Amino acid sequence: MRGIFFCLAAIAVILALFGFAAHDKVTADLAVFLLGLVSTILVPMLQTRLMDVAHEGQSLAAALNHSTLNMANALGAWLGSVVLEAGYGYEWPSRVGVVLALAGVGIAAISVVVGRRQESDG
Repeated sequence: MRGIFFCLAAIAVILALFGFAAHDKVTADLAVFLLGLVSTILVPMLQTRLMDVAHEGQSLAAALNHSTLNMANALGAWLGSVVLEAGYGYEWPSRVGVVLALAGVGIAAISVVVGRRQESDG
């Protein structure tokens, strides 16, 4: 879970800095590379976490993980278009991404709390 928290926090930081980084080609390229790298590292950690908690339903958990990633991709693109359509600048989609990454941190924290309660109950 530490890796998941770290990756989500790193994504939030990269996206928060992207508005500044985007004004220079080198820093923009670096930010895009880091965002892709950290996101790629995050996916197997999420998959492993799901396999650990799914027990007998691992096939379903794997399918849901892929579905969720596709939905998140679509949601991020849609929300980015919403803020652009509202007239905000090109740096705003990455700010929406910061909020979504921080929401992911919150969901991960809830997952840890629920997991600990289940362990103590059981």
